[in-house]
Amino acid sequence: MAWVRTGVARSEVPPGGMREIDLNGHLILLIHHMDQVYATAAKCTHAQGDLAQGKLQGNRLTCPRHGSVFDVKSGIVLQGPYGAMKTRELQVYHTRVEDGQIEVELS
Repeated sequence: MAWVRTGVARSEVPPGGMREIDLNGHLILLIHHMDQVYATAAKCTHAQGDLAQGKLQGNRLTCPRHGSVFDVKSGIVLQGPYGAMKTRELQVYHTRVEDGQIEVELS
């Protein structure tokens, strides 16, 4: 695992805000919630909806495509379509802030 600087300052993701980035070929969504920065995959696991266009309410992120809901801290599916295209857990990444810059741990 390696820490990778995102090129995004913590101040560039306002509280309650999100920002999608491409980090070494990984589409990642940076999320500022409760004075913490979280990082998840930027696409929904159900049908690849663009989570940056979704709705963030507290730690709950709703996909705009089919309404799957994820916990941004753990990636756990809180609500989602079921059946053949069942929603899977969302990839989450460890984050830290060094010198005001957001870093993400990538494998």
